[in-house]
Amino acid sequence: MKNSKDSSDKNKKIIISVIISLLIGIPLVYLLNYNARKLSNAKNAVPITTVSNTSEDPIVAKLQAAEELVKTLPSETNYVNLSLLYYNNKQWNECAEASKKAIEYNPKSYFGYNNLCAAYNCLGKWDDAIAAGNKALEIKPGDLQAKNNLQISINEKAKAEKIKMGN
Repeated sequence: MKNSKDSSDKNKKIIISVIISLLIGIPLVYLLNYNARKLSNAKNAVPITTVSNTSEDPIVAKLQAAEELVKTLPSETNYVNLSLLYYNNKQWNECAEASKKAIEYNPKSYFGYNNLCAAYNCLGKWDDAIAAGNKALEIKPGDLQAKNNLQISINEKAKAEKIKMGN
């Protein structure tokens, strides 16, 4: 009799485990499938002309793809990646704007502030660059890249002030 009760309890535990697994598994599979479709749609959102035109500049194609991606899946990471593409294409104002958007998505975005500092350096906006560089170092103390970007800001501001004073 005891064996039968143990077996019954064991079966109940197995059934409960299966039910719990299904209750967890089904929504998880749905979310994974939903996100995979969303990502797939974003990848497919790149205009056909950028994919089929082989003579087009690859930087322009990457920029267009990244711009489409932030439209369909805006996020800190996607805006940081877009800001880097703008930076590499010497589009400093656009780099700064994309960096600001990344910071909107994550106010503690080291990459957002560091890219913003670099863009402001290229634009000669030393005070803004210094503020962004300090914020990047506040988030990631001791980071060499942020230190270097901030040092450029400080040095260039000092040069500009020296020129202003006529020395």
